[in-house]
Amino acid sequence: MGTPTTDTSKSNEERVIDLICDKCELRREEVTMDKKLGSELGFDSLDAVELIMEVEKEWDVALADEDAEKVVTVRDLVNLLQKNIHKND
Repeated sequence: MGTPTTDTSKSNEERVIDLICDKCELRREEVTMDKKLGSELGFDSLDAVELIMEVEKEWDVALADEDAEKVVTVRDLVNLLQKNIHKND
């Protein structure tokens, strides 16, 4: 597992995709916003929980379990993150 990027010049979308690539050793071009974490990117339930935890740590946010359970695609995760980042503004 790679170290998450802290390059704040990248968009949240790019940073989430970087985390996914590091976690599952995927190439950047394999991960698009509409890819399903489970069936298309190979995440099992433990991988998904670990990814959510990494996102929470990287952005210093708390994602509600009931919201995190609804994450199916990369886009879902980015949208959930954006919603929670703006909650703290």
